[in-house]
Amino acid sequence: MGTLDRRDLLKAALAVPAMLVGPTHTVDAEASAYGGRLYGAAVRAEALTGDPRFARRVGADCGWITPEIDFKWNALEHRRGGWWFERADAIVAFARYERMGLRGHTLLWEQSTPDWARAEMADRGDWRLIERWFDAVLGRYAE
Repeated sequence: MGTLDRRDLLKAALAVPAMLVGPTHTVDAEASAYGGRLYGAAVRAEALTGDPRFARRVGADCGWITPEIDFKWNALEHRRGGWWFERADAIVAFARYERMGLRGHTLLWEQSTPDWARAEMADRGDWRLIERWFDAVLGRYAE
């Protein structure tokens, strides 16, 4: 068995508070009663992990969640090559634990493109950097 590094420990720590309350997902039966419509919420990892009451409400009332900013390029790779997936992974862990859907939101958005990436694309004028970004995120969260 391998050892835990700092990133593994942080991922586990972020996912634990929401999981301590136990699965609360009850929306399926209610959705059936209302013509199968499922409701969701836009969330941030720190809200799910830092506020157990909020996490319980989301788990009980939502059929899916959409990350607000935690999947944006600037949040995941603020510095070139400095990937930081911990918050995004915590949202994925919460959705899996609650057995709810997860929907991405705007994979490429000008306002969330890191300054370093904008400068690099302006200097080079090619889209390979965008392709690299898509491959990294879609490859990690393909399911």
